[in-house]
Order: sequence, then structure tokens, then C-alpha cells
Amino acid sequence: MRTLSASQASVQTISSANPDGVDFDLIINVDAFVTSTNNPIINFALGSGKWLSDPALGTLGVAAIPVGGYKIKVRGTTGACSPLTIGDATANSFSVKGNYPNPFTRSTKIIYNVTRSQYVELEIYNMVGSLVMKQHIPSIIGENTYEVSANQLKPGVYFYTLSDGKKTVTKRMSVSNN
Repeated sequence: MRTLSASQASVQTISSANPDGVDFDLIINVDAFVTSTNNPIINFALGSGKWLSDPALGTLGVAAIPVGGYKIKVRGTTGACSPLTIGDATANSFSVKGNYPNPFTRSTKIIYNVTRSQYVELEIYNMVGSLVMKQHIPSIIGENTYEVSANQLKPGVYFYTLSDGKKTVTKRMSVSNN
């Protein structure tokens, strides 16, 4: 884990050379602290509670999931001490994280990032390549979620594409009939 810290001289250098601030890559590691579960074997293995990424768990553990694709703006403020402030975290590239749950029975949420407020185009194709749905989705800068209802699709495997006009990403989703 890294922390962002700076001396008074560094803050003044950042402020004078970059009055709008400086962008830094932001990566968030997602982990979980488990205190108990309904599974006695896992409770025994975890002991009194551990982070899932704890190396002591060996093969039971999982790596923390890095979530990237964002930048954070750091800039100096006015005042005697000129402390650093942290602005909004913003996406630095168009990306599609995928849909969850997958497979799904009622609905699924497609999660994606855009670098500016804009419309993205969603197209869903069946296994033989026929277009079954097309949507223009208003999106705001950063992470967005779009929900797709299973009522709009028959059970089966589909491919969906999301496009920001410059980049197109294709992923797979499954609709089950339960």
C-alpha cells in the first residue's frame, strides 16, 4: 500500500508548476475480512478472522482484486500551509468490467468506465450473430452501470458490445431459464 505525502516544498512546486493539479494513477485493491461463515471448515481455516488475501491462508486465500483505470487529481490549495487536496477520481480509459451476475435469470448489470460524460452504444447479439437489442446509454465520467432485463432475452448465450465511439469491447453473457 502506498500513501501520497509531500513536503511543503513539494506542494509549492506542484502548485506553481501545475496550477490545475497533477493526475496520478489510482488503483484500488478490493479485499474482504471474514469473521465467520456458514461453513465450519472455512471458519476453522480462517481462525478468528483474516483478510482473504492473507498469505497464511495458502490455497484457501485469494489475491486482492486490483481495480484500475482511474486517475486522481492532486492540487495545492490556497492558504499559509498550502496543503494538498485530492479531487475527483476519474476514469482514464474506456473499459468494460463485465456483467454481474453471469449467468443470470432476472437481470444483470453491465459495469463500464468512460472518460467523459457521453452516450455509449450497447449492442447484444445472439449465438448466430443476429442483433437482438441496441441501446444508446447516457453515461457520466467514471464508473457506470446499465441493467439488462432477462425479459428482453430468451435463455441462451449472448455477446454484447459496448462502444464509446473510439473503442469497442465485446463480452459474453448467459441467460438461464430458472
